[in-house]
Amino acid sequence: MSADRTAPEVRTRVARTAAVRGWSAVAALWLLVWLHGAVTHGLTQENERRLWLGMTWMDSAKFLVLPFAGLAVALVLSGRVARPLRGWGRGVWIAAVVVVAVQTVGVALQFWPFPWGSYPMSFATAPAATSIGGALQAVGSLAGGLLMMATGVAFVRAGVFRGWAVLVLAVGMLATFYLSPVSWLPAVAWLLVAGAVWRGGQRLVPGPAPH
Repeated sequence: MSADRTAPEVRTRVARTAAVRGWSAVAALWLLVWLHGAVTHGLTQENERRLWLGMTWMDSAKFLVLPFAGLAVALVLSGRVARPLRGWGRGVWIAAVVVVAVQTVGVALQFWPFPWGSYPMSFATAPAATSIGGALQAVGSLAGGLLMMATGVAFVRAGVFRGWAVLVLAVGMLATFYLSPVSWLPAVAWLLVAGAVWRGGQRLVPGPAPH
């Protein structure tokens, strides 16, 4: 196999592996936050106001900044798996990364003003920053869902993954806000995307050169 052919294959494998690890890490972090929230808030809309590991569900929600930041990184890495994104595809990809970054800021504004380890403050009595953060998340989740769908189409055209993953991307993003309390659904979506990127990247790596 020639060096000219080997170099692109190595780059594809490295980029694919990095992207898969990125999506998997996002899913794992999201599941950890969901697990803590399930124990402390409960699985219904009624807040059960429990503590686990000395933290409230609003405390663990503060750590949602990590999977959101990781989501932006996973999107960037996925855009490097296959053919370079150009034109509108590159535009929506960049826009999606920016919206996820805004979501990260929204999470920080919504949850970090709450005191650690107790429930003396409610959303009704919280600083205005929490309302601003919630608004950023609401708008960002909706805009992000649409941008994820468009970015997914660009990824399909570039060969990153197959078409079914487009809907998974969009649903996963919408579920980050519009299913409350913190839902397990985005974690499942990100794991499915990780698998889709892995399978798509395998198709991009050519087999041995014919003799």
